[in-house]
Amino acid sequence: MVWDSVYTDQWSRLHVAELEDDVAGEGVRWSPDDLHVVSFVWSPDSRAVAFGARSSPVLRTTYYGATYVQEGAEAEARSVTSMPGGENPVAWDDESGLVVSGTGQLLGTFNRQLWRVPFGADGGALDPVSLTGGLDANANLVHIDGSRLIVSAARRTGATVYRIPLADGAAAGPPSDLTDGRHYYSGASAATDGSVLAFTAEDGMAPPDLFITPLDGFRPERLTDLNPQVADLVLGEQRVESWPSRAGGEEIEGVLTLPVGYEEGDRVPMVLVIHGGPSGISSDRFNATRGAYPVQVYAGMGFAVLQPNYRGSSGYGERFRGLNRGDISGRDWVDIDSGVDAMVERGIADPDRLAVSGWSFGGHHTYWGITQTDRFRAASAGAGANDLISMYSQTDIPEFYHTYLGPKPWEDWDLYEERSAYRHVENVTTPLLIQVGERDERVPAEQSIQFFEAVRAIGKAPTTLVLYPDQPHGVRSPRLQRDLMSRNVEWLTRWVLEPEALVP
Repeated sequence: MVWDSVYTDQWSRLHVAELEDDVAGEGVRWSPDDLHVVSFVWSPDSRAVAFGARSSPVLRTTYYGATYVQEGAEAEARSVTSMPGGENPVAWDDESGLVVSGTGQLLGTFNRQLWRVPFGADGGALDPVSLTGGLDANANLVHIDGSRLIVSAARRTGATVYRIPLADGAAAGPPSDLTDGRHYYSGASAATDGSVLAFTAEDGMAPPDLFITPLDGFRPERLTDLNPQVADLVLGEQRVESWPSRAGGEEIEGVLTLPVGYEEGDRVPMVLVIHGGPSGISSDRFNATRGAYPVQVYAGMGFAVLQPNYRGSSGYGERFRGLNRGDISGRDWVDIDSGVDAMVERGIADPDRLAVSGWSFGGHHTYWGITQTDRFRAASAGAGANDLISMYSQTDIPEFYHTYLGPKPWEDWDLYEERSAYRHVENVTTPLLIQVGERDERVPAEQSIQFFEAVRAIGKAPTTLVLYPDQPHGVRSPRLQRDLMSRNVEWLTRWVLEPEALVP
C-alpha cells in the first residue's frame, strides 16, 4: 500500500444510460479519468450535466473540489467554478440557473451557503452570487424557482425551514420562517411546482413522522405513525437548559433529559453526553440514543442526561461556531463544566454521582475533562484524540488542526502539547471505559490504545479498552452497536449506581 494512493475501484465516475421504453441501455462513462465525482445535477433541457468533483477519492482533496459542466460523453468537462473549500452543485433550472453549495473559504468554521453561478453571453461562468448570505446558518437546499428559495437549517437546538425571496437572480429580502418552531423539522422536500412541502417533525417525546403542508401557509397534515409502540413507553421528559459559561459569561445551551418520573427538587445522578465535531450539535429532538449512549435507557435507569452545545457547535451562527478556533481544550471545556455546575446549583444533579462521555470530539473532551477534574465517578471515551502531535499525522484530515489550532505541530510544539490530554494523563483517577473502531481513519485506534496504556500503567484508575473489529469511525454493525451501548450501561451501573461505587 502506498500512503494516500487509491485503487481504481475507489474512484466514483459519472455514467449515463439512455432509456428506451423505460429500459436502460448500456451505461456510457462521461466523466474523465482524473476526476472523482461526488454529486451531479442535470441541466433543465437534459443536454448537459453539472457535477462536483475533486482530484482524488482521498478525503483531504475535498477542500479543493470544483464544479464541472459536461455536454456529452466525448465533450470536455469544463470547470465553471472552483471556490476555496470546494463546492457541490445542488440544482439547475431555467429560472435560477445553476446553484452550488459551499463555504467559499478554504478552511474554517464558516457557514455553508447556496450560490448561483451566472453565465456570460459567451457561455463562460461568472463569479458565483450568494443567495443565503442573510441567513446565519448552514443552508440546505429544499426548492428554488425565480421568486423564492426554500432552505432548511439548524436553529439553536431546533431545525426549521426558511423562505428567501429572489429577484433578478439574487436575494431580495431577509429569510422568513416557514414553520412554527414547535417541533424539530427536518428532511424537507418540496413538490416540483413548489406548492407543497413534505418534512419530518419530532420532539423529545415523539419520534419523527412525515407531514405535508401547503407552502402558502404552515398547515401541517400528518401522514404517518411509524412507531406507534412509543405510546406505550415511559420516557424521560426533555427540555432545553441554558447557563453562563465561567469563560467570559458566554450563554451556553444544552438538551437535558430527565429521569423517568422525575419530580422537581430531586437530586439525581447525571451523565454528560458530549457531541463531536466540534461543529456538531445536540438538538431538542427524539433522543432515544446518541450513538453509543442510549439516552432514554439512561433516563429509565434514573439518570439525567445533559448534552451541552459548547462554543464551536452549529446552530448558533457563524460567530459562535468559530469561538473555539485556536482554543480547543480551553474555553470549550469550561462551557461544558459550567453546565455541570449549573445543573448542580439548580438542584437537579447530584454532585457525588456524575459521569462524562462522548464520541469523536466528545471523546477528546472526555479525555481532557478527566485530566482537569476528579468530579466524575465514571467516564466513557469513544474514538477520542488525546495526543494532538501524533494525531496530526495519524488522522485522514490533518487540516482539522489548521482550523482549530492554527499552526502545524512543528511550528508550535508547546501549543499541541499543552492542549493534549496525554500531557496531563497522570491526573486521571476516574474509572475509564474506552471504545473505538479497529479501522477508524478519522481518530485511529492508536489514540485510544495510547491513553489506555498510560492510565493502566499509572494505576490510579481502573480502565477498560474495547476495540471493535473492522469498524470505522462510527461503529456500524448492529450487533456491535448493541455491545457499545450495553457496555456503557454496565459501566455507569458499576461505577455510579452501585452502592459500593459511592464509597470514597
